[in-house]
Amino acid sequence: MRKSVLLAAVFVAIILGFCGLGHGASWQEIDKNPQNYPGMEEYKAIYGNFLEDSRRAESGGELNDVRAEYIEEYKKFIKRFSKSEFTDEVKLRIAELYELSEQKGRALPYLNDIIKNHPNADYYPLGDKKDSGRKTADWARYYLRDWFRIKK
Repeated sequence: MRKSVLLAAVFVAIILGFCGLGHGASWQEIDKNPQNYPGMEEYKAIYGNFLEDSRRAESGGELNDVRAEYIEEYKKFIKRFSKSEFTDEVKLRIAELYELSEQKGRALPYLNDIIKNHPNADYYPLGDKKDSGRKTADWARYYLRDWFRIKK
């Protein structure tokens, strides 16, 4: 039961991350000027492929294989787009996938990195005004408290 609730919560977080605005810019601005937002299309593609592959794997029991594959895809994204406005959210996705794969220890460096290197990166869930001022680091701190009982 706890695993399915956690899985649902993470998918919601992933969806909110995918729909999030590009750190101070609206999706309209990003869509009009994608050249100003390196990695946007690749980030959206990785996310979309992950959701599709996850749905298929759920019925076949190979979900951890899919998670491992997309952790590697996200790591490649970080190498290719290290200065992208989406890098902090990609690191958060990696941490979530490690946690879902019961490898929380591997999530810890990503959460700490977000807090240290992306403390002011905006995280805007689309259509959810109450979270419009949150930072990606807020999510990292939340996960540290929830998963590791660490307060930062």
